[in-house]
Amino acid sequence: MSTAKRLDNQMAGLAYQILQPGFTLEVRTRMRQLPARLRGGGLAATYAFILSHSGQANAVEKAYTRLAEVIARYVAEHRLIPDGPEQMDPYLFLEQLSKSKMTPTTYTRISLRVEALAGWMSRLSDALEPQSDQGGDRGQE
Repeated sequence: MSTAKRLDNQMAGLAYQILQPGFTLEVRTRMRQLPARLRGGGLAATYAFILSHSGQANAVEKAYTRLAEVIARYVAEHRLIPDGPEQMDPYLFLEQLSKSKMTPTTYTRISLRVEALAGWMSRLSDALEPQSDQGGDRGQE
């Protein structure tokens, strides 16, 4: 039980790091959608979406950039991919996700961690006070 609590605390801390700088109403909206996007599209499709909407032009792109980086770094640091790289940037992680040698067990393990992070992103998005909105509209669906 204490391991689960530590994992939960880790994910809450990571979510806070991602959301805190430049948190706007648009960022709130996008991050609240993450759990549903993961359930509907799966990890690989959701991560590709996150990466395709990353950038530096506005608060939303910056939040997606931080999210992609945090996920890739977390997976590498916690060695969630057996025989995987010890360090990964977002594009290398996407490549690892698309390799056929990743077992269903590994994919599920990573998915569960990212789902936990997405849950905290959604919860903290509701709890934090947004700054004035300058989130932009790139990639709205």
